[in-house]
Amino acid sequence: MIKMLIIFMLVFIVSCSTAEIKIYSIYMPIQEEILQSLKQQEILFLVVRSPKHLDQPYIIYRSSPFELNISSYAKWEATPLDIIRHNIVEILYSQRIYKEVKTLRPQVNEKTEVMIVDLKDFSRYDEDKVSYALLHFSVLLKDKDNKEIFIKDFKIKEKLNDKTYLSLARGMSQAITKTLQEVAKMSRDR
Repeated sequence: MIKMLIIFMLVFIVSCSTAEIKIYSIYMPIQEEILQSLKQQEILFLVVRSPKHLDQPYIIYRSSPFELNISSYAKWEATPLDIIRHNIVEILYSQRIYKEVKTLRPQVNEKTEVMIVDLKDFSRYDEDKVSYALLHFSVLLKDKDNKEIFIKDFKIKEKLNDKTYLSLARGMSQAITKTLQEVAKMSRDR
């Protein structure tokens, strides 16, 4: 009985001393644009891929190009993969570029445009005494006949005010807004 009481006390003490988990969101202001576009009746299939560490919600930070750290107590409200996917869909819908954006694989007989996004980095990078939000991904857009329309690599380092995760969320929001507005412009103007 004393062993059970000791075990219970240890579990209680450890559970009281763990840090709280904080969850951070990305905010990308969407401006609705009513555009008369020839592509408005087209459907786009969106495929977003990433390494495994970007398909989990815990915040990632680097202190060197050789070391990747994953936070135990701070995480995004969704995985970076889902954040990018969701924001691409939102910006393409808001600007009325496509009639529909699907995130499932196209059927074999469906002839639609396909956008393939390879997310490579979504982290805080600490360099000397300065921290950055680091966003890196590539975008490939193919037409209905599987011909390349455009391909572009986006790599942005947004300087942060400090090393806090709140500052990272603000910096990553700015980086995502800048890059995805360019993706939407390229999709619209091609």
